[in-house]
Amino acid sequence: MSDEAGIYTTEHTVMDKDLEIRELKHQLEVKNDKIKKIKIAYGGMANIPKRATNCEKILINSILSYKIINKAQKSLEKDFRPITDARASEKYRMEVAKNLLEKCFLEIKQKKLIRINI
Repeated sequence: MSDEAGIYTTEHTVMDKDLEIRELKHQLEVKNDKIKKIKIAYGGMANIPKRATNCEKILINSILSYKIINKAQKSLEKDFRPITDARASEKYRMEVAKNLLEKCFLEIKQKKLIRINI
């Protein structure tokens, strides 16, 4: 990252049999490698989309690192109690949510999109 501010807005979706299981939308501003503003929301984790406020609190004013990403991933367990239905279990939904969070920060660190086909 450079000293210039970077504003990132992305959307990550996991599809299974043409049905959306999980969706992550985030908007953040990074300056001097530090997260200055952040909003993270997930769809498919509950009956309605919801912000990941505990995760946001961990990431705000933090420098992007694997340690902080891991801490943010664990905080998703405080933000959500995923539903289990015919499409996915609670455990699967949480694991995918954590992986999507890691993917978005890897894309920012590497400054390129990462394509995953399932």
